[in-house]
Amino acid sequence: CDLSLAGFANRTSHWHAFPGYEHVIPNATLLPFGNSYRDLIGGLANLPSLPLGRDPTQRAVHALSGHDPAAAGSDDVEALKRGLETLTLTHSCSPTALRLTPIKETVSRGWESGDVHLTPEHLGYIEHWDTMCFELIRANRIGEWSGPFTELLRTRANIHRKEDALAVVGVIINRPLDQLLMAHARSA
Repeated sequence: CDLSLAGFANRTSHWHAFPGYEHVIPNATLLPFGNSYRDLIGGLANLPSLPLGRDPTQRAVHALSGHDPAAAGSDDVEALKRGLETLTLTHSCSPTALRLTPIKETVSRGWESGDVHLTPEHLGYIEHWDTMCFELIRANRIGEWSGPFTELLRTRANIHRKEDALAVVGVIINRPLDQLLMAHARSA
């Protein structure tokens, strides 16, 4: 159960798809980059430098709606990448905002001023959202917060208890252990 962005349509209603999603959006133009943090903004660690709020979101919409791959220069492609990442963080129905309550609240508080950025604390939530989900489901099943990833969550995401995880997650997926391990192996 992935909540990733598959693609977008520009103002002429022409679709653009990320590699690996071209089968989802027929006749889409394939984007020359993927939808990972590394592809879009150079890595998860760069998220706090990305401005969020109303004005950055409007710039993001402008970059996506005006995208024309035939006329796009390198600056246009970089603006498109930043725009895609901005929208995945700021829109109330975005994958990241749905998954993580603190991000939705942070963006909401700074929406009008546009002077809002994620914090390093948010990065641990983003990176380990699926792990929090796994441990929440496990803790619910066995009745205690003592799974194989609770120490990782404590040290990398400041999640010490089930209640901490419940305060962070906005959507819970039920990903089997093998899929969780595979997802983390790919992101490493």
